[in-house]
Amino acid sequence: MILPPQVRLYLELGAVAVLLTAFGLYTWHERNVGAQKIESADARAQAAAQKQADAETALKLEKARKADEGADRAQAAVDQYRRDHPDQPIRLCHANNSVGLPRPGSATTTVPGGPGAGSATVPQVLGGGQSEGPDIAPELDALVSAASRLAVLYTNLQQR
Repeated sequence: MILPPQVRLYLELGAVAVLLTAFGLYTWHERNVGAQKIESADARAQAAAQKQADAETALKLEKARKADEGADRAQAAVDQYRRDHPDQPIRLCHANNSVGLPRPGSATTTVPGGPGAGSATVPQVLGGGQSEGPDIAPELDALVSAASRLAVLYTNLQQR
């Protein structure tokens, strides 16, 4: 059967239109499937990353909790030591004279010298008329407290 040329032309154009439409629909379908696969893979990757981040956060929180407990124990030990050993007055001596020279009216001791030397006169330090100086216990207490707080803080930061 021979078709007239116009009918044949319309049939060929119709076939081309059907093929182009089928190709377009196939491309659109594949792109939608690909987009769904990408979205699915992104969601899985994001979930895995979130799970890993949550695990790391939990680990860091546990380390911080342990470090804080260690710091609390260390501070409690320092506080207990301070309660067990109350402050005692600590006084500095005021030396009214330079070392080695006896004060007038102070007791002296004669010490024999070495070979070829005579005897030397040495002032007695204890009871030699020296007065008590200021009490430095509060300043030392503040210094020890600050040092213990720094040590506890440093240890805590190292363990994190």
